Amino acid sequence: MAHVRNFCFLRTWTLERRAERKRKMGSGGKALPLSRFLSEAQAFRAFLLALYGRTKQSEKCVSEVKKIKKLDNAGIVEMAKGALCVAKGEYKDALKHYEKCLEIFKDKFHQALCNALIAKLYLKLGNNELASAYALNCASLFEKIGAKRYALEVQTLIP
Repeated sequence: MAHVRNFCFLRTWTLERRAERKRKMGSGGKALPLSRFLSEAQAFRAFLLALYGRTKQSEKCVSEVKKIKKLDNAGIVEMAKGALCVAKGEYKDALKHYEKCLEIFKDKFHQALCNALIAKLYLKLGNNELASAYALNCASLFEKIGAKRYALEVQTLIP
């Protein structure tokens, strides 16, 4: 799932840069509200930390995101929670979080990511039939948005 990690690293870096620029642009020395940028960056950070097995740090990021009142990135938080469950070996709970992501995200890219994560989980659970269905759906979504390289990578998940 190298494409997921690369996307998250890039997105986190971009959001932190944007937040820093907003901070510097504040009028009269006041910082502008950064809740949206900070919550999204923290959610991506939590997701990445969970992917690398750093569950305690990931849980801390998720709890920090919850403290921010305006949360526009519920889908990313659910992805982070799902990755945390995977890191802990709680695959059924992870499925619930990833399926909730599918309901939240409306764009094809994020839906494709969620389908890839679900396919990978079903492979771990030994359900090759559902894993294939989700992987094929993911590949078709990636192809629709012109990300053929990702589509080809996802097809390696198909048993």
